[in-house]
Amino acid sequence: MKTNLPKQKSKQAILSLILLILVSFTNGYAQDTNITFDNSSASLTTAPACPLGGCTAQDVTFGDVYLGDAVGNLATLTYISANNPLYIWVKIASNSSKHDLLFQFDYLVGGVRKNFDNTNFVGSTTDRLTIKIRGNIITAGSKYRMAEITNYTAGQSLELQNIYLGWNTNGGAISSGQNISFITCNSPKCSSAYSGGIIIKTPLFADFSISKTCDGGTFEKVVYTSTSTGIEGNTNYSWLFPGAVTISPSSLSTSGPYTVTYSSAGPHSASLTVSDPLNAVIPNTKTINNINIALCCTSPVITNKTATICTGNSFSINPITAGSDIVPSGTTYTWSTPVSSPSGAITGGTSQITGATGPISQTLTNTTNSTATLTYTVTPKSESCTGTPFTITVTVTPKPTKVSTPVTICSGETYTWTVNGTAYTESGTYLVTNDGCTANQELVLTVTPKPTKVSTPVTICSGETYTWTVNGTAYTESGTYLVTNDGCTANQELVLTVTPKPTKVSTPVTICSGETYTWTVNGTAYTESGTYLVTNDGCTANQELVLTVTPKPTKVSTPVTICSGETYTWTVNGTAYTESGTYLVTNDGCTANQELVLTVTPKPTKVSTPMTICSGETYTWTVNGTAYTESGTYLVTNDGCTANQELVLTVTPKPTKVSTPVTICSGETYTWTVNGTAYTESGTYLVTNDGCTANQELVLTVTPKPTKVSTPVTICSGETYTWTVNGTAYTESGTYLVTNDGCTANQELVLTVTPKPTKVSTPVTICSGETYTWTVNGTAYTESGT
Repeated sequence: MKTNLPKQKSKQAILSLILLILVSFTNGYAQDTNITFDNSSASLTTAPACPLGGCTAQDVTFGDVYLGDAVGNLATLTYISANNPLYIWVKIASNSSKHDLLFQFDYLVGGVRKNFDNTNFVGSTTDRLTIKIRGNIITAGSKYRMAEITNYTAGQSLELQNIYLGWNTNGGAISSGQNISFITCNSPKCSSAYSGGIIIKTPLFADFSISKTCDGGTFEKVVYTSTSTGIEGNTNYSWLFPGAVTISPSSLSTSGPYTVTYSSAGPHSASLTVSDPLNAVIPNTKTINNINIALCCTSPVITNKTATICTGNSFSINPITAGSDIVPSGTTYTWSTPVSSPSGAITGGTSQITGATGPISQTLTNTTNSTATLTYTVTPKSESCTGTPFTITVTVTPKPTKVSTPVTICSGETYTWTVNGTAYTESGTYLVTNDGCTANQELVLTVTPKPTKVSTPVTICSGETYTWTVNGTAYTESGTYLVTNDGCTANQELVLTVTPKPTKVSTPVTICSGETYTWTVNGTAYTESGTYLVTNDGCTANQELVLTVTPKPTKVSTPVTICSGETYTWTVNGTAYTESGTYLVTNDGCTANQELVLTVTPKPTKVSTPMTICSGETYTWTVNGTAYTESGTYLVTNDGCTANQELVLTVTPKPTKVSTPVTICSGETYTWTVNGTAYTESGTYLVTNDGCTANQELVLTVTPKPTKVSTPVTICSGETYTWTVNGTAYTESGTYLVTNDGCTANQELVLTVTPKPTKVSTPVTICSGETYTWTVNGTAYTESGT
């Protein structure tokens, strides 16, 4: 007996179980009676098969052998699909008072011999699965549950073959301790086995799986594979794929898989019909609708791009998905020859005919001295989806002009140029050449000589100390002191003069009667007239206070005039007044009595403001904030002391041209502040202005170099003359020449050294007790002599 069991996932199908008994007996049997025998405790063993052809009597016959549930009902598709327990049932058609049963058979799963627990059968080829049952008299028309099938899987093919039924003929029941004599098939009483066994089939159930892929096509590819159950080796397949463009393989009569492509996105359908023409099994069809086919590629969406580079450099644009831009992975780009503005200004831009991935980059050169642009029109494409073209506008700037840096250092110093890190010690012009956007750099280095000595005259009082900040040294005596420096720093000379104590300082002070004067010299307070003395040492003169106490001053009268409607607050007493009159405040001591003479005046006369502007200009009057552009008289009326305001506006025509004469020397350059232009040649240059500004005219005259300047100088023998023209010191008579360029005349020094003159005698007369300081040597004398 063979049974095809449906798979669990087929339980939703509404199918009928068709029982096809290939071999049966003609013996009829009575309607099923109640179960009279239960073999739940029977043993299942393996024993040699009894000879099928050796039966000596057919006094018991089979009515049926089938698979059923625990109570003997025929197993249905629904029951089997739920993996419920299955049992082997035997029906008896006739009986002649026989008892006990021996049941032998082969159990196959998928054509392979198995035990009931689904393990492989381990007996010999002549062994059978054997069930021995002790029981009462075998009753005709009864059914017996012989064995339970375990560990089966829905959808497997189950088969019972070589079925053999034996019994005892002694009559009556036997005890449990007795052996069944036919265990060795001696003197068997048997019923012949079914020839070929009994096969129970389940119907076919069509089903298939669906998977989708995107592997380069515009739309998804679908792979269909049959997952049908109840399949035998002779099953036929029939597929339908409406709307398909390609089907691989082309034959539609196998289980698959089939790869199917479509020409459009959206819902599609597929169906599979399975049939078994060699067995009486009903064909089954499975159809799936609304199989959604999606678009496999996305059209790129890219906004216009810009870039700015220097001439000779490369730009790089790499579109990515950001903002409103959609750039699928693997997007390629093509473009025609880019357009230069102005035409021909930029070289290096070429077309891209075949698709190339990003970034988009080319090296561009601006052949002009002005900024130019190059525009690319780029078409993006992702797989088979082409996006809307976008533009890339590249601005290419020319190389800037040379940058010249003038630097001056002192003799002996080193200048390190930050442009190239090089250290320089000598005058000269040094150049660094750069590429692209960077201007060439020029260093103009001037090394200057050491400056002349700095002499500092200082005078202190006798007994004081002077600390020179140049060297931090303290000096107390008159003299000349020298500090020698290097490089750009001039030598320092201190000429110190120590002077005697100054004469007495007399301070006259006048206070009012009743007041007190505190002298800052000694902090003492004085209230009476008199002369007071403080004696000091060193450079500080003695101090004398001459104090005079005066009587109270006369009354102070303050005349004030205000406008009608105004208020005047007198600062003397903080009182506010609005009417004309004389007001008095009486004070004590030195403070005079205060008198306010207040006069309230009427509103002043109108104020007229004449104003002139140029044609095309606008004048905003500060009085009312109004802007005027035409000639006329405008009036603002005020109250109180403020006079009415009148604006008399005159709009004048543009002034006449302004001519500026300028003279420069040959080889020089004149930069005109009017337009910032540099000129080197004689001529007349014009700048035209609008409005009140006169047109400007430059009349430039380039003059030749002036004639040599000769400087006659006479010094005494032993002296040194330092010529300011070149800083050189000379001690001998002679003619010395310095040659200059441009407008500067050559300089000539004619030096004459004369012999020392005769002694100069200076007669001086002073009074006894006085001191005379001779300016020749700074010495103070108090006695007569030469």
